[in-house]
Amino acid sequence: MSATLDLTQQLITRASVTPSREGCQELMAERLARAGFEIERLRYGSVDNFWARHGRGGPVLCFAGHTDVVPTGRR
Repeated sequence: MSATLDLTQQLITRASVTPSREGCQELMAERLARAGFEIERLRYGSVDNFWARHGRGGPVLCFAGHTDVVPTGRR
């Protein structure tokens, strides 16, 4: 199995519904740290996030994503 498929399977088997992350961010941060990224954890109210930086120079490329989903139901 490829590392990408393995990571995908690990992430989609976790019930990460806002605000519960079910370890998704920790899994991503650990994988990125092993690949040489510097992890900076951020908190906004009750929501946790992180930045992952590789190197110090530019140019900078940023991907933004979610490791959780909004609960189902009427809004």
